[in-house]
Amino acid sequence: MTVENFNADRIIAMLAQHGIRKGDTIQAAPGDGGRLTGGASGGPMHVRLRVRKPEAGGAKEGTPELYVGDPDGIVVQLQDTTYCGGAGVLGNVCETRPEPSATKGRLAVKDLSHVTISVSDADRSNRFYQDLFGLPIRSRQGASLGLGVGPGVMFVMFIGAAGAGRSGGSAARPASINHVCMSMEHFNPDDILKTLATYGISPRGDAPGPVGPMKSYVSMRMPNRGGAPEGTPELYFTDPDGLLVQLQDASYCGGGGFLGNQCG
Repeated sequence: MTVENFNADRIIAMLAQHGIRKGDTIQAAPGDGGRLTGGASGGPMHVRLRVRKPEAGGAKEGTPELYVGDPDGIVVQLQDTTYCGGAGVLGNVCETRPEPSATKGRLAVKDLSHVTISVSDADRSNRFYQDLFGLPIRSRQGASLGLGVGPGVMFVMFIGAAGAGRSGGSAARPASINHVCMSMEHFNPDDILKTLATYGISPRGDAPGPVGPMKSYVSMRMPNRGGAPEGTPELYFTDPDGLLVQLQDASYCGGGGFLGNQCG
């Protein structure tokens, strides 16, 4: 997530007021997060400053990158609103003309829509992110809250046993990213499923159990979970590693209506 006027020392001091302890500062190399003790943040309720050096695409003096571990240890990175993953002290020096993909692609996505995270206690996670960042409730899907990020339709949603959510009171499971959603113009589930099939992503069908790699399906979110009377279609597919990705209309905010774009 991004903040205006990014200053690592100021943010670390503010996080300390919420019980988030500062860990060691490290000099970062590409892809080193998984090899660090406690992960990129140093563990739950910890914050770690990584300084990305020129060999990792950072500034000559280093690009500071701040990683915060929430109560479940989910890592959230905080940067300036101009951050693009590039060089410069703010990480905002990137290619003026992005290098195009080698292929045109079959589907044109416009933006990131939301991230849904499975946690041990959704109520606790909602309190944590609202207390820390002041995130408003943009939408409700049954017991699950869509916490708005920024002025547009982007949101984050936490689902877990204690907060009910989609798990419906089932046993707690390890915290993890459930899925990420990307948005596109002129959302049409039937057309998208046909396009995915041309790439070898086949319909899941009625197969029970976890969804395997390269599968697709549509879930109809009904009024009891904030959907339209006839259901709000939500389209999912899995990539070659089995990671779950959702595709929705660019106007989708997690709310009602056929496109899921009716929010408060």
